[in-house]
Formats: sequence, C-alpha cells, structure tokens
Amino acid sequence: MTADKNGAPSEDFQNLLTKADRYFEAENWAAALNYYQKAYDLKRSFGLNFALVKTLLALSEVNTAVKVAQEYEDLYIEDGSEKLQVYCNLLGDDHQFIAALRLLPNLTTKMLQQMTQTAIEAMMADYQQIASAKIERTIKASFELVNGTNEKNLAVIAELKRLPLSDYVVALRLVTTNTYIHPLYKAELLSFIAPLKVAETMPMQWFGEDKTVRLDKLPESHQTPALTAAVKEIQTQAHLDLFLEKTAVETLNLQFLLLYPFSDTVVTDPQAWAQVLLQQIQALSGVKTQNQGYTTLIQWQKRLSDLIDQLIY
Repeated sequence: MTADKNGAPSEDFQNLLTKADRYFEAENWAAALNYYQKAYDLKRSFGLNFALVKTLLALSEVNTAVKVAQEYEDLYIEDGSEKLQVYCNLLGDDHQFIAALRLLPNLTTKMLQQMTQTAIEAMMADYQQIASAKIERTIKASFELVNGTNEKNLAVIAELKRLPLSDYVVALRLVTTNTYIHPLYKAELLSFIAPLKVAETMPMQWFGEDKTVRLDKLPESHQTPALTAAVKEIQTQAHLDLFLEKTAVETLNLQFLLLYPFSDTVVTDPQAWAQVLLQQIQALSGVKTQNQGYTTLIQWQKRLSDLIDQLIY
C-alpha cells in the first residue's frame, strides 16, 4: 500500500491491475471498470486504455468507450490488428460509419479488413432500418449550411459525417450543387469521403462554375504538390521574417482548402501565387510592394480573402 496526497492509504498500481483483471475474467464488469479506472488514473498506457474500452463495451457504455479510445487513436491505428478491429467496430456502434471505413486499410490482413468491413456494413444496414426518419432529417439539415453560423454549421457537418455511406452521398450531392454553401464546407465533406474511393460522379457548383466531381478521384488532402511548392517559395521569399512566413503559410493552407478539389486548376504557377500572397500581406501591413502584374492571381486571392472573412465575422 502507498499513501495518497492526503495521507490516506491507496492501493499500488499492480494490485489495482490484478484486481481489475480478476473481476474482468469473472465478468463482474462494474468492479473491473472501477479498478481499471483507478489504475489508469495512476499510470496511463495503451494496453490499459484497451482494457478500459473492452470493459466499457461490456457495460454497453459506447459513447464513453469511444472517448477513452480516442485518447490513443494513433496507437490503435498503428497496432493494425485486433485492437484496431475493436476500435473500428466501436466507431460503427457509435454511428461513425465512414470514420470506421476510412481506417480499414490500416488493418494488417485482408481477412481482418473483410471481416470488419462486413461488420460495419451490417451496422449501417441496421441503422438505416431503425433510424430512417432521423437519417432523413439529417440529410435535410444540409440546407442549413446556407445561412447558419460557423459554429452551427460545424455541428451540422459533424452530424452529416455520422450518416451511413449511401445516405452521406445523397447529402453530399445536395451540398455540392448548392451555390450558396461556403466552399470550405463543401471541401470538408468531400475530403472526408475521399479515402473511400466511392465510384460515384456528381455535379458541383464551384466558384460560379459548373464542375463534375468523381469521388474515386478526389485528392485525399488539400496538400497538393502545388501547395508544397508555394510554401517553399514563401519560405525563400520571407527572408527569415518568421511572422510573415507563418501568416503567409497559414493563409495559403486556407486558400488551398477553399479551392479543394480543383486547386491545381487555379494555382498553375505556385511560385507566382506565393509572391502575390506575400505582396498582399505586406500591403496590408503598410509595406509598399511592387505589383508584378499578376491581375488574375490578385483577383482570385481577393475572392478567397473575402470567403475567409465570412468565416471569421
């Protein structure tokens, strides 16, 4: 026994683990959870996190189990075996179907991938059967992205991400074809589904243009080679001005997010784009800059700046 900060006796870590394991084997889940939690409070680890998650699942405490597991999400993904399979199924139980499907390639064997995919697909089918009215309301909520506050819109997006895959695609089509929904929300919803390589083509309203999006060809990130080249140019041109560099790189990332998934059709010359961006930032700070005649780039960056301001104000 050791003493706690108030001088009262407390059980040591190993003794807590021994009791927790004993109660778990006896299927006394409540007692096991109590001792695992005490041990976890003393010394956190991935292994103990997994024990907690399994115990919470045995008690049907799905929401709490998800929150606990997410503390070590990177290690579940790195594990790639049965622990990741449990985590994927846990996400499915929490109606985070697409989030679970996104993790399937990290499972180390084809058998695990197929078993887990089958389980997630069954969960989606069951959910569609029992929650059809809720699914319909969630899909219709996509229209709220037109006029909602940024905070409310993020909440709507979080709910859309919990839809079964086929219903998510229906909602996504409503979003991409709506001229009045902010490009950042379209980008967020498109990039979320990108890793799944869904064989679906849909129209998209993008900066006043009619575009076509192939979901199986979507870039998995806004971080394209053009962005990498533009960042490199900013680092070169900033001349060790760390504040200027930081501001420019942050703005650049926002710009590429707004332009997703067609950023490379706009930023065809990353070096010129970076130079214009630096000029715009320096002009705002009162530093005189020379206009190099990049009229189209200046116009594009003004449009993107206005869209960023809409999210802030």
